[in-house]
Amino acid sequence: MIFLITRQYKKTTDLKLFIRRLDFMTMNNSTPLFYSEFFENNPTIVLVINPSDGRIENANLAAIQFYGYPRERLLAMTILEINTLSLEQIKEEMKLAQELKREVFYFKHRLASGEIRNVEVRSFPILFEKTKKIVSFVQDITTLVEKNPNNEIERLRLEAAVAEKTYLLQQELRFKEALFDSIPGMLYVYDDQQRLILWNAKHEGISGYTKEELTNMPLEKWFDHEDYVEIIAGVKSIYDHGFGQVQANLKIKDGSKIPMLFNGVPLEMNGKTYFTGVGIDMTERVLSQKKLNHSMNLMRYIIEHNNGGVAVHDLNMNYIYVSQHYLDEYGISKEDVIGKNHYDVFPDLPEKWRKVHQLAMQGVVSSAKDDPYVHENGKIDWTSWECRPFYEDDGTIGGIIVYTEVVTARKLLEISLKKQKDLLETTLQSVADAVISCNNQGLILLMNKAAEKMLEVSIEKVYKLPIENFMRIHEDCDLNKAIHVVHRVIQGARTEELSDCATLKLKNDKAIPISGSVSPIFDKDHNLDGVVLIFRDISFMKQRQEEILYASLHDSLTGLYNYRAFDIEINKLLKEENLPLTLMMGDVNGLKLINDSFGHAAGDQLLISFAKQLIEYCPKDALIFRYGGDEFVMAFPKMKYEEGLSMITHLKESFSFKQFEPITVSMAMGFEVVTDVTNNIREILTEAENHMYRHKITENSSQKSKTIDVVMNALYAKNDRELYHSKRVSKICAEFAKELYWDDNDIKEIEVAGLLHDIGKIGIPEVILNKEGKLTDLEWKEIAKHPEVGFRILSSVNEFSKMSIYVLEHQEKWNGTGYPRKLKGNNISIQARMIALADAYDAMTSKRPYRETMTKEQALAEIRKFSGTQFDPTLAETFIQMILRKEL
Repeated sequence: MIFLITRQYKKTTDLKLFIRRLDFMTMNNSTPLFYSEFFENNPTIVLVINPSDGRIENANLAAIQFYGYPRERLLAMTILEINTLSLEQIKEEMKLAQELKREVFYFKHRLASGEIRNVEVRSFPILFEKTKKIVSFVQDITTLVEKNPNNEIERLRLEAAVAEKTYLLQQELRFKEALFDSIPGMLYVYDDQQRLILWNAKHEGISGYTKEELTNMPLEKWFDHEDYVEIIAGVKSIYDHGFGQVQANLKIKDGSKIPMLFNGVPLEMNGKTYFTGVGIDMTERVLSQKKLNHSMNLMRYIIEHNNGGVAVHDLNMNYIYVSQHYLDEYGISKEDVIGKNHYDVFPDLPEKWRKVHQLAMQGVVSSAKDDPYVHENGKIDWTSWECRPFYEDDGTIGGIIVYTEVVTARKLLEISLKKQKDLLETTLQSVADAVISCNNQGLILLMNKAAEKMLEVSIEKVYKLPIENFMRIHEDCDLNKAIHVVHRVIQGARTEELSDCATLKLKNDKAIPISGSVSPIFDKDHNLDGVVLIFRDISFMKQRQEEILYASLHDSLTGLYNYRAFDIEINKLLKEENLPLTLMMGDVNGLKLINDSFGHAAGDQLLISFAKQLIEYCPKDALIFRYGGDEFVMAFPKMKYEEGLSMITHLKESFSFKQFEPITVSMAMGFEVVTDVTNNIREILTEAENHMYRHKITENSSQKSKTIDVVMNALYAKNDRELYHSKRVSKICAEFAKELYWDDNDIKEIEVAGLLHDIGKIGIPEVILNKEGKLTDLEWKEIAKHPEVGFRILSSVNEFSKMSIYVLEHQEKWNGTGYPRKLKGNNISIQARMIALADAYDAMTSKRPYRETMTKEQALAEIRKFSGTQFDPTLAETFIQMILRKEL
């Protein structure tokens, strides 16, 4: 594998030559071992990428540290996993790099931590084992972009463009030099059909072909297929990038092969494009070329990859050589310095530097670390430098060499790291989670305040002591996990999440339920350095979970198991030892009627009373469920059919509801027996329900009738005025029906309806019913609900279901402005229209605390006034005439 190392190249010409030489050495399998060392330990981020699938085939240590992945993980990834571009965009960028159409790229790379960093990437193709690879040199420019995002990127792009332009100009010069230097070799010119059209005598001498044989000879004739593929790639590079160089075996006329190095450039002649170049016999030169390349690359690597800049001056302080790093550090170009005097380039140079230079010319070596250098604009950079003489072959001093490294970034980094350290420490001490860090032997090194509080010990008392001496995590869910979790992570070198059953036990035997994780800590070489344990007290969360679980399986009103718990608990109970299993269903009779009559609070109290008595009178091993609104289910293990009958009798005889008297409260019940664990529970329960409903039908009707009487008596008890008002309205309605010649049954029906017309007022608070002053709007809204409440109460009893319609409609008005349904005209039942007249007349002629009592004449005048609007005009006239004739 070729390891290509580079620092930051602002100028790409030299780098391209460097890569070409490496390509050449790669093809000859002559890469020295030290390249591997340079690659691995160089601080610059370097990636080797397979362009066919984007896979990362190699990465140096700097890349592993920058991206934050272990080496094995990084080398299993593709560039798509760290580059934020889409797959298509990445393919396009790699194509540009392969074809040398672009060398400098600006991307956003994703680190293992999830952080996105701005990077400058310089990418070039190389040839390894006859396979193309892409070498990418990555520089983190996030800080530069954040400080001045627009200008910095534009500057970098401009520098890249200048470098590309420089490369093209130097490429043209290199072509001319190559043409001249390659004349002793096989000089050739091929047309765009890859036919030989020009060559030199050396070409004929090496190949053994005559001039006639060489004329228009196709390129592919010279090579075997494998070499020809490389040659074609080189030709493509010539046309695409202006230069191509390939090593291949040339087949000559006698059939033998000669190792050759071919190079070429494009050539414009007579308006057509050709390519020309020279093939050099490498047989005798391979070894010397390897040594030469090795020396050149080593020299360039040492100079260009030195941490600091290098400048060489003659005895007059004129520049002889400067490294690219030196130029970059001081923001100057090579043209600005080569051949020029150092003091002219830096006229504001402090006097101390002149003395250092003079000492070096006398053979004295000087150096300093973290030395401040003040620029002309007042900016201060920190530098580390060394100045020493260099000697000629005769031993005399030929000039001086200055090694300079600007360490301002390091200084700033040190400050930044200190801030980060302080911030990390503050964060660790501030987080609510407990954090404990141990070394790779399980000895405690760090604890935050939350951990100290939970363990009830300070870091000073436990520092570098075994963690198991002060805490132990029990994971009861997994009995195989006996070893302390910290030591498990040390042995396995991978993160472990604490089990749901994890409990922290302290030295004082105090137990705390916790959740969290233990993760390994690796050093830069991916060696296990220790572990970090992060956990939190979940006592409150556990309690809340238990409360939520309880609430999900229990009825909030009665505290009994609910419908959801039925399947869970019955499945637990459904075992051979519990057979026969009796399932009993009970339904509270008249719960809806009680809710409508006395309010849901009364209904809730009734359900609570039933639940308490079921718990009291059922056997201790019975399970009791509130299965629905007014339904209860009881499960009795080991109870036979005969015992089930006895249990129903026992419960009915035991129930007592004195607080609900005079209302008769009861429960309809039925049961069925499970005799086999394979029985369908739902079907058994359905049979029990059917038995229960058969009992309910026989009990329900008579009980509801009695409840109506109770409701009316309760209303009269709340307001005795309602008693007299209801009786008078009942009497008037009966007389009114006689006036209309109704039969006795209809007369009796409307008489009862008149008596019950205000039954819905049972749900109105006494304070409103008995209020002496004028009612508020909200109080009127409460009063207006009584027709609907009365309808619900009466409609639940068959014998009153017809009358419930009259009660519902008795506040409707002839013109449709009444309530609750705004019925109009004959859409209102005649009974309701008659009750409305009787109700209004008695209200006007009866004593009310909020107004004066009207005389008969005044009341009839009001009825006549609202005839046709509030009252049926025909019935109103009949009613008036009846009242005038009779004393009611």
